[in-house]
Amino acid sequence: MEKVKRNAEFPPAVQTFRRAEEDNLLGVVLVQGHPYTVLTRVQLNQIREQLLKSIEAEIDSGNPRVPLFNETAIRHGRLHLSCTDSYTFQWLQSTVAGITIPSMDDTEQNLRLQFVTPAEVPKLLRVEVYLTGPPPGGIANGLEY
Repeated sequence: MEKVKRNAEFPPAVQTFRRAEEDNLLGVVLVQGHPYTVLTRVQLNQIREQLLKSIEAEIDSGNPRVPLFNETAIRHGRLHLSCTDSYTFQWLQSTVAGITIPSMDDTEQNLRLQFVTPAEVPKLLRVEVYLTGPPPGGIANGLEY
């Protein structure tokens, strides 16, 4: 019995994102003025919910052009969206600019968002720090040095 390989109907997400980036149709949701802010799952879900409501409003309005996406993904606390056309990319830029989400810190302020190209996203840096000797102030685990 011979095994037959089936061709995937849709390209893998990596290829879709690469193609969208080449076509300037890939965007990333960032916090306005604070591009290094990493969003939580709760915040990312709130963004998705608000985008879905906006898409439903576009459909209900009778607009013949509806935003269409190839893929979405979460990478490093950021929502990435692969758009099918420039209309969708521009629609996302204006729609995301109108979205606010609650900050997860104690300030109770809302965060404004923006939709940018990957080239506009600052790279996240990881740092490891090793400390030696007694901690500052001479207290560790309740013991004085």
